[in-house]
Amino acid sequence: WMQSCLLKVNLRDPGGSTVSTFTGTTTLAINTWYHLAATYDDASDSVKIYVNGKQDGTGTHTSIGNMGGGTT
Repeated sequence: WMQSCLLKVNLRDPGGSTVSTFTGTTTLAINTWYHLAATYDDASDSVKIYVNGKQDGTGTHTSIGNMGGGTT
């Protein structure tokens, strides 16, 4: 969601107890299209957010859990 015209990404663990918020640094303009993306690397627990293909924020989140909801 947008707050103060910066991109914010929230991640929550499957149980809902651990929340991490990542905030971009690019000021977003109203009435302008953007390509927004976020990635998560399980091996390093790293999160990256992108605005228009350029990295705009990073952080770590260690409690993603099983995103598929099934078992392996």
